Amino acid sequence: MTVDAINLCLQTRADYVEAPPIQAHFTYKIWVTIGPSATTADTCTVTGWATFRSSSATWNSPKQLRGCSAALRTGTVYDMAIMSTDTTATYFAPHGCITLDWDSGERWQQCYSGEGVRAN
Repeated sequence: MTVDAINLCLQTRADYVEAPPIQAHFTYKIWVTIGPSATTADTCTVTGWATFRSSSATWNSPKQLRGCSAALRTGTVYDMAIMSTDTTATYFAPHGCITLDWDSGERWQQCYSGEGVRAN
């Protein structure tokens, strides 16, 4: 059975690191699946970033853009690494957007925020 849908999955991992001032290693991936008849879009882009929080500050990472046009009309999972970084933060919340563009100039975008993770 083919599912004609657009799916975006935000996958995070946080590992505690004992190397002050570094508190954690944070890894973030986005998986995209676009069903064969889910869209007639010509291009696909994913934007990913994270909110970091330490005991004294909260900040957002720079936004990372990845092309996902290879996922259009395939129905297969397209896996993209967004970031892998050491940080002084102990809490991370992932955010991601999928943007579909048509050659006619039309655009559709949907954004999501995932559950936050804490390095322990």
